[in-house]
Amino acid sequence: MNESNQMPVGDTRDAFDGAPWGLAPTPVLPLWYREHHSDLPLPKVVQNANPQIKTVGEIGKFWEGSRQHLETRERQALAQFCGVYFPPPDQVVVPEGVNHADFVNLPLRERTINCLKSGKLTEGFSAITVDQLMRIPNFGVLSLLDIWCVVEYVQHIPKPLEIRRDMTQGTVIPSGWSYEWNKAVSVFEQIFIVAKEFYGAQTIKDVLTLDLYEIAKSLNLEVNANSLSLELLTEGQSYASVVVGKLQSVLDGLSPREHMIVVQRMVSQETLENIGKRMNLTRERVRQISDLAKQEIMEAVDPELSIMACFINKQLEPILSEYDYEDAVSNSFLATSANDETRNIAQHLLEKRLRYRRIDDFYLKTLNLL
Repeated sequence: MNESNQMPVGDTRDAFDGAPWGLAPTPVLPLWYREHHSDLPLPKVVQNANPQIKTVGEIGKFWEGSRQHLETRERQALAQFCGVYFPPPDQVVVPEGVNHADFVNLPLRERTINCLKSGKLTEGFSAITVDQLMRIPNFGVLSLLDIWCVVEYVQHIPKPLEIRRDMTQGTVIPSGWSYEWNKAVSVFEQIFIVAKEFYGAQTIKDVLTLDLYEIAKSLNLEVNANSLSLELLTEGQSYASVVVGKLQSVLDGLSPREHMIVVQRMVSQETLENIGKRMNLTRERVRQISDLAKQEIMEAVDPELSIMACFINKQLEPILSEYDYEDAVSNSFLATSANDETRNIAQHLLEKRLRYRRIDDFYLKTLNLL
């Protein structure tokens, strides 16, 4: 191919200021969806994130007047939507002429990069289609949206933007998500070298027993350590948001009767008899429906919920006042975008995991989690 036709997406010499899919200013949906499904309504959870935007055709203005990131459940809703209205196999995602080697310098998620490498798509300049990407093992709709939206953005911005320089290494690194991670790796690599050489550390476990911040200060990395934003490094993820996202997905899949029983049992704490009378069901039938629904919910949320309970337990005293206990439980999901009903159910499930027993105006821990 003629070099004049080769279009670098962005490397350390010609870096573009972008962000991973789900963060402004990268598009929320590729242009193909806006052109072919403009009249379709967006998932409700996405509309709630920006009430001014209702349809796919309007999503090009999503970041205007909205917070500048998508929650996990909003990204999942968009992925499900795109899975239903899937593009044709021959639809081009990466145009011909783009240097595939530049993918590693874009703010793509690690999973996407690893899939591209395993699919041997990090070399060359040929066009890449939907079919080629989806044939890669473990390359799902989230990764498709990730590379499609990021590449689409960096191709259409008018000029290269900010380039930052790593002061410790003197190398130029693209700004944004990839820059933050490169900087973090640089900091921890130097800490690990010191831990191995002067403290005899052999494994990550050995390193974690040391005072890492004191080592960083001794290496004059204190400023770097203080400036690294965990919000960027973790993409805003949290166990609480994963729990409420999975919980909402299960609740959305329940029948109206199942949903009502779950809410009445977990939120309103209604008895089986009262629910049965209200719904014209036997006590045993209500119990069966309730148990099956709870089993489905716990299978979905238990891994993350168990981790939350483990760490919250470590922070709580064995005996707590009513106010302190209920405050700790409610604060666990306060930062999520869950509605009141979902949040209340999540809190109920967390309480079951925390294993505190109420005695008068106090809560007593009855079993320590491993």
